[in-house]
Amino acid sequence: MGEVCLGGERMTNKLYKINENNGEERSRLYLNAGQLSELTPWSVPAIDSMCRTGVLKLNVHYFRPHGPRSHRIFFWPAIVELIEGQSAAKVTDRVTEQKAQIPRPPTMVIDVEQAQTELLRLLS
Repeated sequence: MGEVCLGGERMTNKLYKINENNGEERSRLYLNAGQLSELTPWSVPAIDSMCRTGVLKLNVHYFRPHGPRSHRIFFWPAIVELIEGQSAAKVTDRVTEQKAQIPRPPTMVIDVEQAQTELLRLLS
C-alpha cells in the first residue's frame, strides 16, 4: 500500500512511526486519542463522537483494555483502513489477522485448590 505523508514526515500507512530523541524510529500499533488527532483530520471531541455513534467500532478500531471507564486505545492499521475506505468486513478480517501475529505472553495455569489453601493459610 504505499506511504502516507503526515506532518511533513513520510511513514508507512500500516504503522505510526515515532522519532525518538536519539533519531531512532520505532513503530506504534496503538495510539491514544491525542496521538490519533495529530495524525488524522479529526479532533479529540470528533474522535469521541465517532466512537459513540459507532463509526469507530469497539474491538475493531479501538479497545478499552481496563473496562468501560478506561481510556480508549486506538489500533492504527484499522484506522488507516477506515480512512482509505476499506469495508468494515475487510477491516475486521485484517485486524483479526494482524492481532494474531502480535506475540502474546504465555498463559499461566492456576491451581485453584492450592490458591485457596494458601489464602486460608495467609488469613489464619
